[in-house]
Amino acid sequence: FGGVEPIMLPGRGIVKDIGKIIVAIDTSGSISDSIMNGFLSELRKIYSAFSESQTFAVKIILWADGPYADSPDFGAKDFDKLKRWANQNFHSGGTSMDPVIQLIRSKYDNGDYVGNVWFTDGQVENLRTQLPNAFQFVVINGYQPALVGKFIQDMNRLKSSTKKLLFLRTDYK
Repeated sequence: FGGVEPIMLPGRGIVKDIGKIIVAIDTSGSISDSIMNGFLSELRKIYSAFSESQTFAVKIILWADGPYADSPDFGAKDFDKLKRWANQNFHSGGTSMDPVIQLIRSKYDNGDYVGNVWFTDGQVENLRTQLPNAFQFVVINGYQPALVGKFIQDMNRLKSSTKKLLFLRTDYK
């Protein structure tokens, strides 16, 4: 993402207001400090992809056994505040995405948020809850074919039929 020019749409010019994005970060026991720092590094790249004239807001949800920290909205120039908040609220536990998806669907799936970014290692309990009705972008750290394959199948099965689901693999140790 780093260094990417502002988003351009044919005949529309630069999109000034990107909208609101939810970023859900897995902090379960399998997520080390270095992996968490890698997730935040990827998030910084997303921030840097937009021009200074573009506006957007990011809400962070940290999750392990379920959602345990729900941030205020951070603006386009607030990455350092966002990183401090995430590091101050970090703790680990199990890995259940369903309560997080239920929180997003009940509280934020109202059209205000244009997409969800998920940071995880893919070691997730079986998913049963329909994903929110927004674009889903999943960053998976590492690669364990059996675990990640099942996770990707579950995500595809539970996505909204009208929305996109994109996966990106990273390798932070």
